[in-house]
Amino acid sequence: MKLSQNGMSLVEILIGLTITSIVGFVLVGIITSSNSFFIDQTIKVDQGLSLNTSVREISDLIKSSGGVVSQYPISGAPQYQSGINVLVLKLPAISATEQVIDSVFDYAIIVKEPIDSKVLRVKVFPDNLSSRKAINKVLSTSLETIKFLYLDTNNNQVSSSQAVRVNFIINLSDIDGLADNESSSSGVVNIKNN
Repeated sequence: MKLSQNGMSLVEILIGLTITSIVGFVLVGIITSSNSFFIDQTIKVDQGLSLNTSVREISDLIKSSGGVVSQYPISGAPQYQSGINVLVLKLPAISATEQVIDSVFDYAIIVKEPIDSKVLRVKVFPDNLSSRKAINKVLSTSLETIKFLYLDTNNNQVSSSQAVRVNFIINLSDIDGLADNESSSSGVVNIKNN
């Protein structure tokens, strides 16, 4: 007895659909996993770059400063006060010929923004006689905490205006779905011109 083989049976079609569905689910799982891994790695790279930039810029400002001051502006009502989340530095003013102007200072502020606490910002306010440019720059948009400690030569904690070195700790945090990506760095920097 001969059977006619003109098409596919219902069983063959169901087996083909089942295999196709399983392969589809596996592929979707692989693509989703790869995408999640890519996003996680991208966040970590961005966070690392932001952290490196922040540490470098803060260290450079401290090294080039003439010291920590308690507030900015120096007289009158303060807009910024040196403390645990704010660092106010006086920078020697520079003339148009790149020479230091005696007894004239520009001021740099490193601050955790009060309105958006995830933003770490550096601001530079030049004196009218200085050729230094004003700066208002975001260092990071994933700030968790920043902490400044003011130290003397023996690494004892002192008031901000007595500091000869500054210890800072920066923690960054980004939430990606359910995962929390964190990174941190710290440094102790001597004030060069103090």
